[in-house]
Amino acid sequence: RRAVVSQEPAKKINELIQEKIDNKEVYFSFEFFPPKTEQGTVNLYKRFDLMAQYKPLFIDVTWGAGGRTSDLTTELCINAKAYTHMEANMHLTCTNMDVKKIDIAL
Repeated sequence: RRAVVSQEPAKKINELIQEKIDNKEVYFSFEFFPPKTEQGTVNLYKRFDLMAQYKPLFIDVTWGAGGRTSDLTTELCINAKAYTHMEANMHLTCTNMDVKKIDIAL
């Protein structure tokens, strides 16, 4: 499958939520935790494909405290957007994090 990357700037999650509120529309999101194994990552990508069919407003991928899973979280968010067209949000946990790493993520 080929990734499709939009040339339009992404809307912020709070803007997407506000649109739904303004239009009195129901919305939902999914939260995922980065897997600890390669097989878990493969399984999560399959789950992305399945969950995208339900058209969540966005997905949220947790970024572990101390940045343990930060690279994987970034990769998962980029690929979720590129391959499934789901808006992706990194749930940043900035405890014990290097400021430079947080700046890069933002």
